[in-house]
Amino acid sequence: MSDAKGKPYRAAARLLVTHGCHEGKSHPDVTHTNLAQHLAAILHYDFAGAFETSTRQGLLYHFPRGTLVGRDIARHLELRSEEDLFGGWVPYEHMATKAVVHPLVSSKAAAPEGWSDALAENADDITLCGFSVFSPEDALAAAKALLPQGAVRFKPIHADGARGQMVARTQREIEEIVARLSIKGSLKDPLVVEESLAEPTTYSVGQVRAAGQLLSYCGTQSLTNDNSGSPIYGGSELIITRGGYENLDRFALSDDMRQAIQCGRKFDALLEKHLPDLIASRRNYDVVRGLTQEGSIRFGVLEQSWRAGGATGAEISALETFDREPAVKTVLARAVERYGKDEMPPTGAVVYFRGVDPEAGPIMKYVIVEKLDDAGRTDANSR
Repeated sequence: MSDAKGKPYRAAARLLVTHGCHEGKSHPDVTHTNLAQHLAAILHYDFAGAFETSTRQGLLYHFPRGTLVGRDIARHLELRSEEDLFGGWVPYEHMATKAVVHPLVSSKAAAPEGWSDALAENADDITLCGFSVFSPEDALAAAKALLPQGAVRFKPIHADGARGQMVARTQREIEEIVARLSIKGSLKDPLVVEESLAEPTTYSVGQVRAAGQLLSYCGTQSLTNDNSGSPIYGGSELIITRGGYENLDRFALSDDMRQAIQCGRKFDALLEKHLPDLIASRRNYDVVRGLTQEGSIRFGVLEQSWRAGGATGAEISALETFDREPAVKTVLARAVERYGKDEMPPTGAVVYFRGVDPEAGPIMKYVIVEKLDDAGRTDANSR
């Protein structure tokens, strides 16, 4: 693989380790371990397994399941730049969650250490109307303030894949939901409380810096049903190109897609300003397009993700394609998650998990990659 200036990329001798996998049998653990092995091969690093149990000695490259948090862990792992990990690090825990997207509901609201409204206040034109809350009282106040605009969505800040979200349309429903999400006078998990849009489409916008390369992408997310029939993240379809976001401009993207890219780029710039200590080699932004209660179109950044996420399989598979074929500039990558025992991967798919998860049941995760020409056309023989 070549670097951004076209020079051959040669990685320093390192050991790639995971964090948070615990070498379990759950589909997140197995998927992450498989992704780590693919990433290590691209980087020409040795895969040394889980950091928590590895006895290997050497210079480490980190591939955590979650965003790494705290100055102590940064010192312990010797994290200095984005070249030390695939993912992200932040000084305070709430910065790793969707809580940073919205302000507090009032100046007297409960807040964690290191909290600042500055980012959210400067991003109000590219986010939905909403608040981040850390107490049941603030959750009630936030929902009450939003209810005149329409339905109100409650989102636990540590949940992913649309898990645990609830929507209220009346004051009584608000009170019932807050009660369900609380225990002994505290929230089970802090919440984002925001307007709920109709007919939503969620876009993925992001960048990855790894193996001497900068990749930029845009695309859409889809939902599927899990084994209980509940809607859940079902995958992403991404156009991934070498270089910066400007290299996406040459493709015939929809106006909505271009608007989503602008929202993601602006939010990323605000992060650089308001979270100057952030270390992130992976930056992914979920941007929604939907209709307000009055029927007007609204775009908004829902959350940022620096950890390995649903799109990471597509990102790593794109890196593999670019590594094998230096002449390829752009790919279409589809990361797919499907539930049920009868699901079969298509021909040419890179399967990251296929089996029975102890909790989720039968599930399969795979990626399909196709090369794109400069006009954005796919090659039927490019898988």
